[in-house]
Amino acid sequence: MPKIKTTGYTLIELMIVVAVIGILATIGTPKFANLTRKSHEAITKGNLAILRTTLDVYFSDNEGFYPYGNPTSSLIPRYLDQMPRCYTHHHPQSTNIQDYGGIMGDTGGWGYWMEAHSEWGKIFIDCTHTDLRGTILSTW
Repeated sequence: MPKIKTTGYTLIELMIVVAVIGILATIGTPKFANLTRKSHEAITKGNLAILRTTLDVYFSDNEGFYPYGNPTSSLIPRYLDQMPRCYTHHHPQSTNIQDYGGIMGDTGGWGYWMEAHSEWGKIFIDCTHTDLRGTILSTW
């Protein structure tokens, strides 16, 4: 009677494959965990550049003056269709601009130095937390 040759994997071989997959998942997961946060930081940096450029155009169009107080009504709809979003990891996303003449807050949106401050016309991220590289967001 001829022997029938059967092929397949043993339980030990399957356990080794599962263990290898588990090790790879353990190594790879932390690298992908911060991708959303990293993309939000990139979007926020791009939106900050858009706002700064828009304020520079406003400055040149208005004979060397930045908007007084909150610049939202000065920039929309003439310079921007809508206010860009600010994404921070520690606050909800926001399109709000908080105008400051003195000490900065921590609202998580945009911040704007009013005419009472030496940095009048500068826009920044109104957040005292750090990004993935350890840089304070308001210093971008």
